[in-house]
Amino acid sequence: MNFNQSRWAIPLLLTLAVLAAYRPAVQGEFLWDDGLYVSQNEVLQEKDGLIRIWMEPKLLPNYYPLVFSSFWFEYRLWGQEPGGYHLTNILLHALNSLLAYLLFRIWKTPAALFIAAVFALHPVHVESVAWIAERKDVLSSSFFLGAMCCWSRLLQQRREGFSPVFTLLFLGALFSKTVTCTLPVVCLLLRGLLDPEKGALRKEIIRQIPLLACGAVMGAVTVWWESARLGAGEAASHLSFADRILAAGRIPWFYLWKVLWPSGLYPIYPLWKLDPGQLSHWLFPLASLAVTGLLWFLRARIGSIWIAGWLGYLALLGPALGFIDFSTQDLSLVADHYQYLASLVPIAALGLLFQRLALKAAIPPVLVHGTQMVLCLLLGWLSWIQAGYYRDPVTFWSHGLAGNPECWVPHNNLGVALAERGRIEQAMTHYAEAIRLYPDFAEPQVNLGNAFSSLGKIDQAHETYLKATKAPRGASSAWYRLGRLYDKEGNLPKAEESYKKAVEIRPRYPEALNSLGVLYAQTGRTLEAAEAFQSVLEIQPLHRNARENLRIAQMELKNNQKEQTPEASPR
Repeated sequence: MNFNQSRWAIPLLLTLAVLAAYRPAVQGEFLWDDGLYVSQNEVLQEKDGLIRIWMEPKLLPNYYPLVFSSFWFEYRLWGQEPGGYHLTNILLHALNSLLAYLLFRIWKTPAALFIAAVFALHPVHVESVAWIAERKDVLSSSFFLGAMCCWSRLLQQRREGFSPVFTLLFLGALFSKTVTCTLPVVCLLLRGLLDPEKGALRKEIIRQIPLLACGAVMGAVTVWWESARLGAGEAASHLSFADRILAAGRIPWFYLWKVLWPSGLYPIYPLWKLDPGQLSHWLFPLASLAVTGLLWFLRARIGSIWIAGWLGYLALLGPALGFIDFSTQDLSLVADHYQYLASLVPIAALGLLFQRLALKAAIPPVLVHGTQMVLCLLLGWLSWIQAGYYRDPVTFWSHGLAGNPECWVPHNNLGVALAERGRIEQAMTHYAEAIRLYPDFAEPQVNLGNAFSSLGKIDQAHETYLKATKAPRGASSAWYRLGRLYDKEGNLPKAEESYKKAVEIRPRYPEALNSLGVLYAQTGRTLEAAEAFQSVLEIQPLHRNARENLRIAQMELKNNQKEQTPEASPR
């Protein structure tokens, strides 16, 4: 594609194309864990929240301070309106497309605009853009691609050694999402394989050592966080080392196929059944090794760019190849947003191949540009359709259920979405199916109990909650809901017993501790109530109810102390 317009024409066209393709997402509601990140995140509502974001990691679902800083500033603008957050994600994606265009222009790639346009409009990126919580992907990629542009300029100018701009951009990427710790590895691969200058790799290693260290530290923090805070170890406990090798061999091919044929894009893909005892399951890892070896041995004939691109692609996917535990591995080993940045590599490869084939076949430029335009329009239309699935939770989870009907999460979350809209009977059907698919987890059973309670069927609610307390996972929430039900009935001894069992299973359970404190206050045990509220604030310092409850309890304790203090005798 050759445009002779002004320097602003291409950025404007790419931005308008992205805005058009993602128009349905702007009208979307909060979905999935958007509440945890934005709408129910109390840190964003605090005046000193910006400082807390950086200094108090325990307040956040992940330690990605730049992501939450952006949300904090936006909360001042949009508050609880999701449209503004969606628009920011979309504009960041447009920026990433422009940075990709700039990067390939720096590299003097003939198909730079076509590659950038495909990246901008490809539907595989909708999950990262239309899902507010995935601000992590689009923001970290902006810093990553900016750093790559800076690094490429440094190479052009033959400037070695420390670069403050490059370093700051890399740190920005790390503080947005730590999968970008792979940037120094990508730089080393490109420099080592593509720079013919003697000693180039050694010079690059010297430059990248501090960045590798920073990436390793931040990566270790995330691994610890996933394990300690999000239960990644338990989620990945079903994977043996052989399973992980099979997964690592298969995952790149799954993502390549989604780039080539972007059909059937869903929020949760079916969990693969990996069997090291089946020889056919080793075909994917063997294919990955074969491609690596073939590209290496043919590099003198076809150019080192292909082996560099392949290894760079694997490096970018590295954190998501299955060797590192993360909290959703019990649901699926793949997700579209895991390949947001890495997808640029196969898109670039396809763009280059298309360009070379067109030149070799002497296809007229008008026909080449027309074909590229049709492909971009088709991709934009597919993205527009995909973005429409993100307009509300019912639509989103109905779509997710269509692609993975044997997963309990879409059933459970669709039930929650239906219940919030008053469609309780329909919700209960999905809760029941979620329980059938995953009887060991209390959450769908608790939701079913909530549905019975909202319909006034208290006996069924009791029975459902009690059954949920026997679930191997998540029983604390069942005890908590049972306590709430007893509390509402005025059966305070039973409520207290239930709250205590919830806290016994999950000691850091702020809702149960707060309810226990309220019960203590109601029964005249003010000191115990204050201690319970204090425990809540140690876990969740911004818990507003606990703060107010503690203030009231402390005032009552002071008043009681004054009443019990004998007056001094007159002298």
